[in-house]
Amino acid sequence: MIRISEMVLAGHPDKYCDQVADAVIAECMNIDKNAYGQVEASVWSDQIWLSGGICMKKPLQKTIEEIVIDTGTTIGYTGGNWINAQRYKVTDTVCKFIDDPRQWTTKVNDQAVVIGWAGYGKNTCYLPPEHYLAHIFREAINTSCREGPLAGQGPDGKLMVRMKELRSLAKIT
Repeated sequence: MIRISEMVLAGHPDKYCDQVADAVIAECMNIDKNAYGQVEASVWSDQIWLSGGICMKKPLQKTIEEIVIDTGTTIGYTGGNWINAQRYKVTDTVCKFIDDPRQWTTKVNDQAVVIGWAGYGKNTCYLPPEHYLAHIFREAINTSCREGPLAGQGPDGKLMVRMKELRSLAKIT
């Protein structure tokens, strides 16, 4: 059996969009611990689109554009890279409600965070070997891009680990 695990670096468009949406929600939660939000982000080249809705008792202290730029700058979308967060064209269609968010947060919705899976041993942190190796390689690449031989490269990148499971050819009797 061939098994594959994929990892992306912080600047990969998929990861970046997740980080931007998370940053918007974090900003909401800093303002109102009961804040409600569902935010989606999509990026192409130097453009990013955000949609969804947020609700809290007070308005955002930063604009969505400021959150996008701060997030991009933090992961390395700065001058000298092909993508510079300062030059992003941000399209913000997020509905911003100033109201009591508990009308939404006290209800069940279709979002969930599921964590946990164990099946291997301590040597792989209980992860499948291909996933463990992909994680280790991603961290090594991130470190190298920040302070090693690849310094200044990135922040976009993707890697895949492909492993073939070997089976014993011994006959089972």
